Amino acid sequence: MEKISARVRVNTLRELDALVGEHLIGEVPEVYWEDAHAVLRFETEQEALEALERLKAQPSLPEVNWEAVTVTQVKSYQPYSSEIGLAWNVVAKTATTEDSLRIRRDKGLWRAAFGAREETVARSAPVAICVAALRTAGIEVLFDPDRIL
Repeated sequence: MEKISARVRVNTLRELDALVGEHLIGEVPEVYWEDAHAVLRFETEQEALEALERLKAQPSLPEVNWEAVTVTQVKSYQPYSSEIGLAWNVVAKTATTEDSLRIRRDKGLWRAAFGAREETVARSAPVAICVAALRTAGIEVLFDPDRIL
């Protein structure tokens, strides 16, 4: 695992999962394309653009400005920050003899740290584990514990 030094703000579990998948696990994400409304999903950008062109020609579609709809690439990682079993995979990948996981629940909050590092505080154990594990790789995750459960 390559050590980097960064501060990253995350606003969603999806963003946190991407950091864990990319920097800790080395996961190859599932890649797909979706429209701006996240209603339609496509395997390739070309397929998405062709489908949107066909939709624009449909007179019976809902009131959507299809001319303004864009498609974006999505990289989907496993839900490490919401499934405890996957969070334990992160622990297995991160923990060492010197940097074992310390985790506890205190007044409704989860506190986790590897080794002597500062504790991460979160409302769920998987989030606390993921953020603490990223800290071992030099990534300081900034997040609002009341928004990311």
